[in-house]
Amino acid sequence: MEAYYSNEYVPKMGFIWVFPKRTSINVGIGGTETGIRLKQSLDKFIFSNPFGKRFTRLKGEFFTHLVPIIWEESFFDLPCSGENWALIGDAAGHVNPIGGAGIYYAMKEGFYAVQHC
Repeated sequence: MEAYYSNEYVPKMGFIWVFPKRTSINVGIGGTETGIRLKQSLDKFIFSNPFGKRFTRLKGEFFTHLVPIIWEESFFDLPCSGENWALIGDAAGHVNPIGGAGIYYAMKEGFYAVQHC
């Protein structure tokens, strides 16, 4: 696994990652920019950074997804459960702030919610 943190490629908070897999590779970018700006930042990395240039001949599919990020501290004062309801996973803002992973947290929260109902 590789991670690159640089304002040159991700102008606002974020990073670029490289996850080798068995038969493929996952190259991506996460940050507070959205849409075409993130794609342009990733392209800049791939076509200008010596480490990124290794990926110029790769073929594959591009996909995107948003990672919920809590910006307002007051969010944590809001209720996340009540009688017969509970927010879990992305809806509750329970996401790893570095990698954006949330499935593990959602599964654990679901498990604990059932235990306490």
